[in-house]
Amino acid sequence: MTEPHHAHHIHGHGKGHGRNPEVILRAIEAAKTLPRKPKLGNTVRVCAGLEEPLGLDSRVSWGLTHAPYLALVDIAGGRITGLETVPNPLAEMRGGVGVAIARWVIDNNVDIVVAGKLGRHALEALNAKGVRIAQPLPGETLRQTLQRLRLLDTRQ
Repeated sequence: MTEPHHAHHIHGHGKGHGRNPEVILRAIEAAKTLPRKPKLGNTVRVCAGLEEPLGLDSRVSWGLTHAPYLALVDIAGGRITGLETVPNPLAEMRGGVGVAIARWVIDNNVDIVVAGKLGRHALEALNAKGVRIAQPLPGETLRQTLQRLRLLDTRQ
């Protein structure tokens, strides 16, 4: 005999905010302020959450959705061809944030997301589009992460 109160344990990974359409719409609207960039065909695009806006010397955040800054990095032939770091307008929001960030990642044709933690809905959306997830190491800088993933030449 199954008790009804167990059902929320199977499906409930967040704090219940994800079911509120107004909260989700607010997150999607906030995500619209993030940049959209065209990507060249021979480029690998990486998205990472950062702890500070120091470019390649920024420490990578464990989580993407609530990171203080977001970075889009374009790499071709082991070299950086583009790097944009922006404040994350969703960092302090709750509810719908993962889906909103996932949409932004997909809209920007990102190939690899660097994140140790992603919500279920964001992960499902990214997996459906073939976006690879790579975990950062604690205290690692963006440069170190990109070198460890063999995307960036170690001389860079």
